[in-house]
Order: sequence, then C-alpha cells, then structure tokens
Amino acid sequence: MVKNNQKNGYRYLVTTSFSGCTVPTKNVIDVSDYILLHGNGAKNPERLLQLADDTRKALGNKKMPIVNNEDDHFDFDKPNNNFTTSIKSYVSWGYLDFRFPGETNFEEGYQSVPVDWGINSKRKKGFFKLVSQITGINNGK
Repeated sequence: MVKNNQKNGYRYLVTTSFSGCTVPTKNVIDVSDYILLHGNGAKNPERLLQLADDTRKALGNKKMPIVNNEDDHFDFDKPNNNFTTSIKSYVSWGYLDFRFPGETNFEEGYQSVPVDWGINSKRKKGFFKLVSQITGINNGK
C-alpha cells in the first residue's frame, strides 16, 4: 500500500527494521527499497562486519542501501568502533544517544526528553569529532 503513494512525483520508499543484530528475512528483503539494521547487541565492531556480510548474502543479487539505523555503542576515541566499522563496510551508521539511567544532566542524549540539542556532552563531542575526522570538515575550528 505504501509503495502506491507518491509525493512530488516520487514513490515512498519502504523498509522495516528488526531487533538488534538480525538479518532481515527474505520476504522483507523482497519488498524493501533499503535495509535497516540495528547495531544494538553488537558487543564488538567485528559483529557489525559479520552482520553486513550476512545481510549482503541474504540480498543475493539484489542491490540496495544498507543502513545501521540504530546503534548504542560509542568508543569514538578508539580506532575500531561500531561507527567506523560500519562505514568501512559501506553501511550507513545511525547514532543512537539516549540518557542512561543515573544521568540527570539534560546535556546527555539526543533521544531522551527533554533534549539539549547542543554538542556539549562527552559522547556528543566524541561523535562529532570523529565525523569531522572522517569527513575532513571541521567547521572552521
């Protein structure tokens, strides 16, 4: 039904996500326009490499974007982390940063209400520093 809808001449793209570290099933791959993965549960970056490889095997000859939609692992100061591992395997990576239990400072987390949208916590600064290093964009700093 969604694929029958358009806006400004473009068809809506369709996908769905599964729980952490799960390869989508064939029936979902067959009707999806792109793949959503979740890095939740990946204890180490190598697990994301395996997840990307397993997903590409499940795709067979079908080519489509793969997005690691949600990952609650950080370690941005380490040379190998879930973010760098994902992009090295040509999988987009989605930053999931929520306020952990016991964190009372509103500067922590982007997914926790109320949200402080600034780049002012250790995790947020670590993420954006790594993005800057990867892209070569430092916003004049």
